[in-house]
Order: sequence, then C-alpha cells, then structure tokens
Amino acid sequence: MVTLERRIMEKLESIESRLDKLEKKNRKRGLSFEACIPPIYLCREVAFDNLGNFDNQMQQLADYYGITPMGNFHDPDKVPKTAIACYHSFHDAAYYLEPNTEISVVLHEFFHHLHAQGVVQLNGKNEESLADKFSKTVIERGKK
Repeated sequence: MVTLERRIMEKLESIESRLDKLEKKNRKRGLSFEACIPPIYLCREVAFDNLGNFDNQMQQLADYYGITPMGNFHDPDKVPKTAIACYHSFHDAAYYLEPNTEISVVLHEFFHHLHAQGVVQLNGKNEESLADKFSKTVIERGKK
C-alpha cells in the first residue's frame, strides 16, 4: 500500500522533472553570434572526441542549447550539386554527400540548425559566413 506521503513525493518529483525539461528547452533563445558559442569544455568534447559518428556530439550540443538534436544523414540526393552538405529545417537534419564528413562541415550545418530553432539571431548578417565562423570558432576554442 502506497502512503499518501510517498504519492505526494512522487508527484512533486514528476512536476520538478517537467519544469526542468521546460526550463532547459527555453534556456537559450535569440542569442547574438558571440553568445551562441559553447563553453570551452563543450567545444573540446564536440570537436575532438570524434568517434566517426556525430550523433553523440549533436546530442551534447542540443542538450546545451535546449533544442531537439540535429540528424546527420548520408544522402547525396538531398544535397545540391554545388554543395557538400545541406541543412533541411523541415526535417531538423543535415544531409551529406560523403558518409564520413569532417566535424567542421557538421558544425557548419549545426549553426543552420541553431538559427532554424531560434537560438541565434543573424541581425542581417550572412548566415553562410556565420556558419563558417561558428565551425572555425568551436574547433579553435576546443584546442584551448
């Protein structure tokens, strides 16, 4: 038999869990480019703990920003002829020509994901150049 006290505690824990998820989900929105760069420890993990599968890195970044993770898929049919990768906001996913894409390309596409999720504001700046800068900055910061 479950005591009233135990049921109340379970309900409180459930509410706290939901609040934590909501807070995390809404934690980072409308940031400037400078404010959207992750901390050094996360840059190190993302840029250099590369196991050839970027799902773990994308999950870490998504958790940090409080957004859904970006999918990464090798699908040349979804990449324009003039590109090596492409982000599709409708699918929350990046598609690549080659199956073993470099982390710099993945981070570039992840910046597009940040923009699509409302984390970063462009303030009239060129999204492609900021995506390149984001990728380079995360990798350089990870070397520190």
